[in-house]
Amino acid sequence: MLLLLVLPACVEAPIMQEELVTVHLHTATAPTRSANPPENAVDDVNLFVFGPEGHLERHVWLNRSAEDINITLLKDVPYTYYVCANLGYRLEVSTVRELEGSRYFLTYPDEFSRGIPMTAVLRDAVAGEDGGVDLELKRCMARLELMMDRTALYSGVEINVESIEVGACPRSVALFSESRVRSREDLFAKGYMKDGLQVRSLNTAGGAVSEPVYLYMLENCQGTLLEDASGPEDKVFGSLDPRGELCSWIEIRASYKSSRYHTKPGEYLIYRFYLGESPCNFDVRRNVTYPIVVRPEGSGLNENSWRVDRSAIEAN
Repeated sequence: MLLLLVLPACVEAPIMQEELVTVHLHTATAPTRSANPPENAVDDVNLFVFGPEGHLERHVWLNRSAEDINITLLKDVPYTYYVCANLGYRLEVSTVRELEGSRYFLTYPDEFSRGIPMTAVLRDAVAGEDGGVDLELKRCMARLELMMDRTALYSGVEINVESIEVGACPRSVALFSESRVRSREDLFAKGYMKDGLQVRSLNTAGGAVSEPVYLYMLENCQGTLLEDASGPEDKVFGSLDPRGELCSWIEIRASYKSSRYHTKPGEYLIYRFYLGESPCNFDVRRNVTYPIVVRPEGSGLNENSWRVDRSAIEAN
């Protein structure tokens, strides 16, 4: 018998070249007006790089500020980049699923010694000719820009803000997906708050709209819940509706004085209102500034409800 041996032809596999990739980090645009906390500060960085098959290729942890991070990767290969900034610790994950399921927890509402927690994602990116990729960090918190407008008050009515606070203030946030509070256990007992000298600018408008005071909170997207609400006065829940406990609001405590009424000693007139993007919506999104103008009218006491608590008011 004739035995034929068929030998496969030797094909030389392509050699994958490596290159130095520079990951450029920059923060999303923020107003130039100074605010506390510093909104662009980066104190530490977790960088994750995943290959085309979803394998973790690099994890870089820097316990310091960084704008550029140099890593070595294969040339002309698309990678997916994830960045977390200001977490304060090395985030230990090994898969995309673990990373996208991660949450960040605050110990207290104004825990900003490291700066605001920020994240960025860039998917299937090949480094440019300069060997660089750009990622824009977005803050996981919303900024609430609160102002007082007293121009519609009767002459002689004095309303002086003593404190402002975020109600239903989230304790944690999903780092890489839309985040919302799911239970009361995910809320601080007392939310982000400013008082005393911190709210002084709300009381020095000279009859015009005041300068703003800023509050901060982690994202809380509760969605559209009151489809029939057409104005702020409709944006309330019944006492037995549990949805209201998870939607974030602002509470303003103020002293009050007019020719007829005043606040009792040590007590305050209280204004409350839910946050959101419309009268029927309750989303408070990350990396968004929400301008809020509080405009009491007439006596400032036209309503007695959850929104305007007049229990501290008594006649002169």
